[in-house]
Amino acid sequence: MPLDDHLTDHLPPHETPTQARRPDDRPLAPGGALDRDQLPADVEDEVEQPRTPMEALVASVFGELLGRPPAQLDEDFFALGGHSMLAVRAVHEIAEKTGIELELETFFDLETVEDIAAELDRLLATVERVTHEGEI
Repeated sequence: MPLDDHLTDHLPPHETPTQARRPDDRPLAPGGALDRDQLPADVEDEVEQPRTPMEALVASVFGELLGRPPAQLDEDFFALGGHSMLAVRAVHEIAEKTGIELELETFFDLETVEDIAAELDRLLATVERVTHEGEI
């Protein structure tokens, strides 16, 4: 039975990873980070780099809390091994670094680096707009 089928049969939908790879599919540098120089071209294409400072920040927070390199844009916090207590810490770390308090429920609903960063950017724009309008 393929790994994907086995996981789907034995895990609830919210815990089933969207893709599974053998750990040895991705070469690691001595420090444990992904060694991009050793990746085949087709795998390198799959590695999405952060496009915005907020995506880089969220990816970094995920990595720090999960004890791994920064997460990719489409990676799900919970699929990477996160749990509710780490989610609380993630929300706190993000608030410390950005000044934006993300609701824990929103963090659970969004889950991926890309989606959380987009919501944080939206909230930041709202705060900046309200602050600017209040100065007029």
